[in-house]
Amino acid sequence: MWDDYIQHNSTCADGKAGFLESIKGFLSLGPQIVIIRLNSEDDMVHVFFKCTLKNGHTSEVCDIYRLQAASWLSTGTSSSTT
Repeated sequence: MWDDYIQHNSTCADGKAGFLESIKGFLSLGPQIVIIRLNSEDDMVHVFFKCTLKNGHTSEVCDIYRLQAASWLSTGTSSSTT
């Protein structure tokens, strides 16, 4: 991951340090991830998954990544909760 990684989630900071800070918080919620589908075309990768937290909260998520020079950049996330 590049130091100038761009995060399009407004609640997370850009850059490698921002990503590491947000992922630590997320992992503390005890997520259980089930990948539903993984698609790629050219330099774009879409990961569709269901995430259930240890408190029972469930979200269906699509993370989108753009691969560049053997690295990756997040281009966005969408989710719905149940």
